[in-house]
Amino acid sequence: MKLAGFFAETPKLNRDSLVIFVSAVIFFLIGVRPEFIGFDTRFALFAKEMLHNGPAWFPTIYGMPYPDYPATSTFLIYLFSLPLGEVTPFTSILPTAITSALVLVITYRIGAVRSKKWGIYAVLLTLFTYQFLSLSRSISLDQYTSLVTVLCFYVSYSAAVYGKTKRLLTLPLLFVTGFAFRGPMGMLIPMAVTCGFYLWQKDIKTFIITAVCGTVLMAICWVLLLKAAYLQGAESLVAKVVDAQAAGRVSGGSHNYFYYWVRSFSYYSAAYPLAILVLFFQFRRILRQEDDDRRLLGGLAVWVLVILIGLTIPIAKKMRYILPIAPSLSLIASYIFIASSPSKVLLNIRNIFVGFCRSFPFLAFFGVLGLLLFSVCANRAFGAYYVIPMVLLGSLAVLNCQVTRWFDDNGLKELIFVAGAVLSLIVLQAGVIEPVNYELESTLPFVAKVESLQKSANGGIVFYQIGPDSEDIKLMSNMKELSIPEFIKSPTEILNYKQNVYFIARENHIALLPPEVMNQIELLFEGKIGHKECVIFRIE
Repeated sequence: MKLAGFFAETPKLNRDSLVIFVSAVIFFLIGVRPEFIGFDTRFALFAKEMLHNGPAWFPTIYGMPYPDYPATSTFLIYLFSLPLGEVTPFTSILPTAITSALVLVITYRIGAVRSKKWGIYAVLLTLFTYQFLSLSRSISLDQYTSLVTVLCFYVSYSAAVYGKTKRLLTLPLLFVTGFAFRGPMGMLIPMAVTCGFYLWQKDIKTFIITAVCGTVLMAICWVLLLKAAYLQGAESLVAKVVDAQAAGRVSGGSHNYFYYWVRSFSYYSAAYPLAILVLFFQFRRILRQEDDDRRLLGGLAVWVLVILIGLTIPIAKKMRYILPIAPSLSLIASYIFIASSPSKVLLNIRNIFVGFCRSFPFLAFFGVLGLLLFSVCANRAFGAYYVIPMVLLGSLAVLNCQVTRWFDDNGLKELIFVAGAVLSLIVLQAGVIEPVNYELESTLPFVAKVESLQKSANGGIVFYQIGPDSEDIKLMSNMKELSIPEFIKSPTEILNYKQNVYFIARENHIALLPPEVMNQIELLFEGKIGHKECVIFRIE
């Protein structure tokens, strides 16, 4: 153990970590689109209001505090946006990209405690997990929880292996950091994983100390959060914070207790099914803790189970909540590549997976080719997006054909095939999936029309039967000038406006306006906000 600890913390390991970090940041930022869409729009508006109004304890929308999250992640976007003087998709995604890259670095270092090969495959399989990759290229609060969780496990595990117990002093700081970014969930997940690790290690003393310290810190942080809510929004915001971050998560959502267990087969593939197979066929050896590898597998399995079981209990469920399981799943799944004497079953699983990875660039190439032909036949505007990805995927496919000629080492060939599959997925995400999604969800033409109308005759924006916190967010987050719109629900309220006002409504709601209102309005523009058909109109 001492010898392993000496070799695990060498300058070479630090160089590897730096290469992983820099490469990952590039992968997560390459091809970032010039517009906020989907879930990112809310956080973009948070950051724009913070840049305009200054930092606060909670982010705001239209000047009103938003109770679901502390403002810590928004503050990072604010800091990155300060040099440019504006919030852009690049400055908004950069904090998440850095956080995700750090998750990969720590994942690598956990695997490298046993072998460098284990760490490398774990990084590749984490990148090959679509949920992790897609959220790393967006604004994701759950990625901060992932980083704190993987850091807590690394600190606990490396301290146990190397005997460097002073590292455990960082755990309280990590717990508090998780709370600062994600509220109670951000602390509960890493704390539960850490406690689970010490139960697996049968270190009851450290388990009790960790649980007690974590509980005390949770209580202190919760009181401070409610105090901050009171300072910013008095008792009404306190009540909203309690509901949004505690009571609401337990009372509202899905009662499906198999939600995470079943859906993870798609959201967290390929690591999730591979990890299940590894644990199933190594179950007895893991329980007996036959060697250091199995002890690590057991700790990683506890990590996964603690999160899946723990988050199955609350009714509020979203697949992004369990993002912190991605590193542990990848580390477990990677065991098929580093097992010193793999069973015939594990060997067959590895061969099947490597065969899939070898074929993946070909499958991706022909899939994109099919989409290109469909877009041409359907006269879709985004057919040109497919050209560069097809060239890259074709190059990776050709490279796979040459690998068997160039290399004799089967281990190296397997690594190249897996890496090629990961690169193919990154090309698909950055070069096909995201551009097409942006084209389908783009709000910029509508934004440009609104800004053009305001430039010619300045007027306020009123949303009719929209929002707040729906299509209005998608529009306002992409406008250059920050403004506070108004919201109305009744058709008669439209006629109450005499000044120059631009009304925005869904197209299907306009058709339902009564004749006395319809006769007094002028339609100015039809377009899309996200995927909803909307119109701009004004009173004649």
